[in-house]
Amino acid sequence: MTTYFKSQSGFTLIEVLVSISILMIIGAFLFDSLNFTVHTNATSKEMTIASNLAHEELERIKSLPWDQITSSDQSPVNGYTGYERKVDVINHSTNPPLKRVTVTVYWQNWDIPVTTLLAQYGR
Repeated sequence: MTTYFKSQSGFTLIEVLVSISILMIIGAFLFDSLNFTVHTNATSKEMTIASNLAHEELERIKSLPWDQITSSDQSPVNGYTGYERKVDVINHSTNPPLKRVTVTVYWQNWDIPVTTLLAQYGR
């Protein structure tokens, strides 16, 4: 009867448990990597939206008459829940007339500032 069991091939209980443990460790690593990737993609999307909102506001400001380019307080952005925008304008010089315009978009615990220098033409 002992010769019958010795001729049988297969895995021992220890081998199966070690294999399951290794698979669980690999699975946990893959799950953590997937979670990190999803979080990073979401943050990247939010940063892109904020950057686009800042550049959009700069383009709007560039189209204004020179004397209407002024600072504005932090306020919500229409159509974008959770995003707020603030404009800071500093008269940089008078000859030639320059204004430094910084548009900052805020959301959650993040902010994206975009700065440009505007010159007055036709003067």
